[in-house]
Amino acid sequence: MLLGLIDLCLHKEHMSYEQACKYSFNVHSTTPMEPCTYKEAMQQPNAELWKAATEKEIQTLIHTGTIKMVKMPHDRHAIGSQWVFKVRCNSDGLIEGYKV
Repeated sequence: MLLGLIDLCLHKEHMSYEQACKYSFNVHSTTPMEPCTYKEAMQQPNAELWKAATEKEIQTLIHTGTIKMVKMPHDRHAIGSQWVFKVRCNSDGLIEGYKV
């Protein structure tokens, strides 16, 4: 539901992703805040939980061989990426964890 609202805001209202996230949070105030960027995640009261989730995700990507740390040649440019932050809730609506 929330992701659908963000998509609607992005396409119909011509909002940026960050604006759509903030708008959707205001509409669905009972949903735990899911940041749109790493910077937003680190500014929240639960920043340590988001940081732990990002570190876990990076370690998983390294362990599975999806990514590997290498020195980038000076004539190359790194490609961009986007984190997706999700709050995991159980069937009662209680927070179970944080996923990146």
